[in-house]
Amino acid sequence: MSSDHRPDPELLNQQAVDLLNRATQLGDAAVLGTCISLFQGIVAMTPPHHPHRATRLYNLAESHRARYALTGRQDDADQSIGIGHQAVAALHDGDPNSALVLSNLSVTHLLRFQRAGHPNDLDGVIQFGERAIVATGAAQNIAVYLSNLAAGYLLRFEETGHLADLARAIDHGERATAATDAHAPHRTTTLTNLGAAYWARFGRAGHPADLDRAIAIGEQAAADTGHPNRATVLSNLAAGYHDRFERTGSLADLDRAIAHQEHAVAAAPDDAPEGATYLSNLGMAYRARFDRLGAVADLDRAIDHLGRAVAATPHGHRQFATFRSNLGVAHSDRFDRLGHVADLDRAVAHHEQAVAATPAGHPDLALRLCNLGTAYDARFDRNGNPVDVHRAVETLERAVIVMPADHPSRATVLSNLAAALRGRFDGLGDVADLDRAVAHHEQAVAATPGDHPDLAHRLSNLSLARWSRFTRAGETSDLDAAIDAGRRAVAATPDDHPNRALYLSNLGTSLQQRFEHIGSLHDLDRAIGHKERAVAATPPDHPSRATYLSNLAVAYQTRARRSGAETDFDRAVDLGLLALAATPANHPDRVLRLYNLTRAHQTRYEHSGDPADLDRSVDLAQETAAAVPFDHPDRARYLFNVGNAYRSRFQRTGAASDLDRAVDAAERAVAATPDDHPNRATRIYLLGVCYRRRWNTDGALDRSRIARLAEGALAATTSPPFDRLRACWAAARLAYVLDELHTARLLFDTAVKLLPLVAARETSSADHEHRLGANRGLVGETIAVHCALDDPGGAVQAGELGRAVLLAARLDLRTPLADLDAAHPALAHRLRRVRAALNAPDPPAMATPGGQDVDHVDRRTWLWAEHDAVLAEIRRLPGLDRFLLPPTWNELRPTTTGGAVVLLNAGLQRCDGIVVTADGPPLLVPLPELRLADVEGWATELTEATHDAGSYTGELRRQRVLTELLGRLWDKAVEPVLDAVERRLRPDDGVLPRVWWIPTGPLGLLPLHAAGHPGRPGALDRVISSYTPTLRALARARERPAATALRRLTVALDRTPGLPDLPATAAEAASLHAAHPDMPLLTNEQATAARVTGALPEASWAHFACHAGTDPDAPSEGGLHLHDGVLSVAEIGRRNLHEAELAYLSACSSGHVGRRHADESIHLASAFQLAGFRHVVASLWPLDDHVAAGAADHFYRLMPDTPSAEDAPFALHRVIQRLRTKHIGRPHLWASLIHSGP
Repeated sequence: MSSDHRPDPELLNQQAVDLLNRATQLGDAAVLGTCISLFQGIVAMTPPHHPHRATRLYNLAESHRARYALTGRQDDADQSIGIGHQAVAALHDGDPNSALVLSNLSVTHLLRFQRAGHPNDLDGVIQFGERAIVATGAAQNIAVYLSNLAAGYLLRFEETGHLADLARAIDHGERATAATDAHAPHRTTTLTNLGAAYWARFGRAGHPADLDRAIAIGEQAAADTGHPNRATVLSNLAAGYHDRFERTGSLADLDRAIAHQEHAVAAAPDDAPEGATYLSNLGMAYRARFDRLGAVADLDRAIDHLGRAVAATPHGHRQFATFRSNLGVAHSDRFDRLGHVADLDRAVAHHEQAVAATPAGHPDLALRLCNLGTAYDARFDRNGNPVDVHRAVETLERAVIVMPADHPSRATVLSNLAAALRGRFDGLGDVADLDRAVAHHEQAVAATPGDHPDLAHRLSNLSLARWSRFTRAGETSDLDAAIDAGRRAVAATPDDHPNRALYLSNLGTSLQQRFEHIGSLHDLDRAIGHKERAVAATPPDHPSRATYLSNLAVAYQTRARRSGAETDFDRAVDLGLLALAATPANHPDRVLRLYNLTRAHQTRYEHSGDPADLDRSVDLAQETAAAVPFDHPDRARYLFNVGNAYRSRFQRTGAASDLDRAVDAAERAVAATPDDHPNRATRIYLLGVCYRRRWNTDGALDRSRIARLAEGALAATTSPPFDRLRACWAAARLAYVLDELHTARLLFDTAVKLLPLVAARETSSADHEHRLGANRGLVGETIAVHCALDDPGGAVQAGELGRAVLLAARLDLRTPLADLDAAHPALAHRLRRVRAALNAPDPPAMATPGGQDVDHVDRRTWLWAEHDAVLAEIRRLPGLDRFLLPPTWNELRPTTTGGAVVLLNAGLQRCDGIVVTADGPPLLVPLPELRLADVEGWATELTEATHDAGSYTGELRRQRVLTELLGRLWDKAVEPVLDAVERRLRPDDGVLPRVWWIPTGPLGLLPLHAAGHPGRPGALDRVISSYTPTLRALARARERPAATALRRLTVALDRTPGLPDLPATAAEAASLHAAHPDMPLLTNEQATAARVTGALPEASWAHFACHAGTDPDAPSEGGLHLHDGVLSVAEIGRRNLHEAELAYLSACSSGHVGRRHADESIHLASAFQLAGFRHVVASLWPLDDHVAAGAADHFYRLMPDTPSAEDAPFALHRVIQRLRTKHIGRPHLWASLIHSGP
């Protein structure tokens, strides 16, 4: 054939190019095959050094690439890249197509990587892309080449995590965007690539500005509604909005993310390679909305979309691990919401596959490890298998190691690792795990911005860890930190957030714990409120509902023990039953629910005495202990529960077998409790009680066991003060009955020294009174053991330390600061300011700028911290090292000058009097005829008789009871003591010595000053009597200077709403005011609390003719009945009156103290003394109106018309003597009046 008929390669090449363009537009694989054949022939006709060989190889490579893009045939990709490399090799210097050939080879490498995930392809993308840029110069296609290269750098960053690649991706993307005309067809792709790079940098560095930039760029790209890759554009934009929601919590952003992702899925062809990515992204957006709003339908949609993504992605695909991990997270969420174990197992399986498919250096490995570790931890929580919790910790520790220190998700990994460590501590008991958990939680919170949506969750986790460490180590700082973090978590959580219930319940648990530690009822009430809201916010089918119900039941049970309210007892049992019914039989928390229900039944039995509750508690306790493995870290708790239940039943039935079981369980509980555990003292206390029951039953006690018990009680220093006190007290009683008196004294003294700590300074007066009232009898027993050892000095010091604890604390806040003012006025000002705040009533609850409540306990905690800091600064100054410390014995001794102080004690073991004078050691006066049981009975009889008003039989009863009582007091207590007083003081003939009585316990309810037999000399004929709570209180009263001016305030109410009229008392008061009109008379409607408290600072003498009331359970709530209500003991005690001299309380029971708080001396008389009045006249029980009026009139006629009231005790003595003469045989009409003061 001649050369004229050979085919023209150029013409064939042009025809083939036209056919390739048409085939690409039509997406026709068959035509693309024809193109490949044509280009193969053309290349074959082209000599090796032909100037167009590179271009013709390029065309062949492009044909293979186009068919690969259409069909996914891997051999086409390989052929395209191989031929592309030949084309590059065939390029000659100055070839005008160099940039095109290089760029398209780069793109082919990119396409193969996206499809097959070969890491080496990324290097090819970048290598040939960079050469294409160099070869392009200022050509018009440089924007396309820059954009493609940016995409390559971004993908390599995603594979390797190298930040330099990400920086180049953004740089090239910005240059590509700047070089692209606004209407260029490739502008949308360029914008999409740049937005993806900014989004990736946000994911790595966490800068919000990068995310905002990514979204803004994405919105520009989405404006091109006709772009062939619109699905990718919308999916990228949706991812940006999703991430911004995760960062800010904006629901509007999340809704936009879902909408854009839905459109992306709809816009993508069924066979689109990126279709699985769009489905997975949509699923994660729905999952995020479930996390925020809690709608299960969103979660179901999420799992459906994520499952479809996984189904469409073969193993080995570059997104295989991502989609598996996402699906695993959604299944974990559904387990958390619905409690189906199958979901949890699926989650673990998906996460395990995701981690296995992730290379060692992959930047997402840490997050996938985190997801897997968290799933293991959740499965441990459900099944209790320690293998899972060990896997959880190990996997999460790997995640922390491989994650860069500055990664924005590091806080998530740290928080999850901390949660796993705390779970392992709960299951296995290693304290080191708990310390690490707290440290990691602190790091996670510190690394979380204040406006981050995950902050609340991390704070709540931190709160739980701190609470756990408090329950194990007993450090109050952990408990306060737990409450603070819990409050911040709740404050940072919207009301409609599904996790709000969790945070509320956790906060309630911490507040309840603080109540149990320091006794603040305010904390407990708030705990119940939070837990009620948690239950109300939780759907009936939620797996956490059982936990919240159980937590609420425990809170009601705790309040029932404090309040005694029947509704609280019943609510605790009912909620406990609901919680148990909602807990699967194989759930590891079931044993805890059984334990809580046991306690609820036993607590209700102790209140109601219903034996059905008692038997139920024993059965449940046995079931609980049987379900706990021998090596469980909380086994001691459940053994304690068994011992307590059997102890209660023994007390009811007397069955020796029940006592044996109680002792056995209590011994095993103590043995299983670490020495430094804060619950050790409680368990020692139970064992001590059980031993005491055994002693009372058969007199059997093992001295070696009691010795160990005593050592344990003294060593339990990590337990709360209240629990330590009870443990020492129980051990002390046992040591006493074994005649181990020195050991008993040590234990009793330790218990008494704890009394001031039991009444935590941060709590309210009512809380103080409740806590101290629970220890009735301790001081008396302590004094008794000192007396048994012939140690009256130690007995007096024990009485000083253990009695009037609250009064001593309040007196400390009134100590004059004149010397400090002169030497260090700034420190004096600071101390005075904080003391005034501490003395003031609690203000309404405050809130911090962050929104969390600041309650009274927090406020007082801060104030006391400031107080202690100032005090410590003062005591560091020369000569002030003992500033405001309790007075020493030598400092107190002069207090008794001019008479004697008589400490009269009725202890469980023995009764004694102790005479204290200024010129000799304390004198012990044993009182073998006096018995505590008798004193208790006399106090009961006296209280009942003196409050049985209005009937003739009541009058006869009072006469009989008082007459018999005064005779018995004289014979068994007062006469022997006064004999000793006279021997010590040796008074001159005709001169009656002064005696200040300090009666302990129920003796404080009895009229010691009036003891004697009718018609025979008694106490009124031997001494001038006064009363004082302690030597220290007497010393303080003596230190105060007398008033310098006489200004009398008279308050009189002859009628009080709801109470009997007092015509005689009020008339006498009006007469008194007429004789001394120093200040306006406050009577009836004018006698309001505000007017009275407003007038008191101006008065030196104050006379009250009105009713008064007492509250035996909360004595500080008693007070004077004024026209508009009660002026309480607490409110009176807050006054700090500088000219106060004499208060005459012609009011009912103004000196009466409830038996439960007898050693605290909380009554109107002590309140007026605390307010500043040096002398107070009061009554132990209600007086007849006419008798009271006459007594007051006589008293004032005996008093000199001077500001000083030094004659008050003598005048009152003469008044009582006169009344005794007038009403002989009717001691209830005169024995009630008492004097307190110097």
